[in-house]
Amino acid sequence: MLRHVPVTLCLLVSLLPCRSGVAASAEPAKLTIVDEQGQAHELSALDLAKLPRRTVSLPDEPGTTIEYRGVQLADVLTHCGVVLGKEVRGPRVASYVLVEATDGYRVLLAIAEIDPATTDKVVLLADQKDNIALPDREGPFRLVIPDDKRPVRWIRMIKRISVRKVPAD
Repeated sequence: MLRHVPVTLCLLVSLLPCRSGVAASAEPAKLTIVDEQGQAHELSALDLAKLPRRTVSLPDEPGTTIEYRGVQLADVLTHCGVVLGKEVRGPRVASYVLVEATDGYRVLLAIAEIDPATTDKVVLLADQKDNIALPDREGPFRLVIPDDKRPVRWIRMIKRISVRKVPAD
C-alpha cells in the first residue's frame, strides 16, 4: 500500500547523498574549508543551502543546455571568515585557493579571480545539475567556471578547499 509522502520530506531527502540510487539515511555530504590561518570549517550540504544560490546555464549538445545550481565560491569562503574585497591587495593578491577531490585531483585558483570585488568571473560550487543532486561521479560538490575555455578546473567530488598564502622569499 502506497502512502502519501509530504513534499517537504521529499525535498529534504533529495539533499542527502545517494548511493546506488537510494537516498542515504546518514548525514548530508560535508565539505572542509580551511582559511588562511589554517582553521578548518566543516560545512554540510544543509549549511551551503542557507547561502545565496546561483544558477548557471551552459550550452551542451547543439540546441540543449545544462543547468548547474549552487553557491558562489566567494560566498562560501566569506562565510568561513576569509576576507575578500578591498583587503585583496598587496601580498594577498598572491594568495590562492587549492581545491582537492576524493580521487586525488587538485586545482588552483588565484584569490583575485574568485573575489567579486575584483572580477565578474563566476566560480560556482555546484551541488545540483538540471535541478537534481549531482550524481556520485560528479558530486556531491563540483566547481563550475563558465568562462574557462576548457573545463580542466571543473573539479568534481570536492572534499576540501584551502586558502593559502604564498610563502615569503
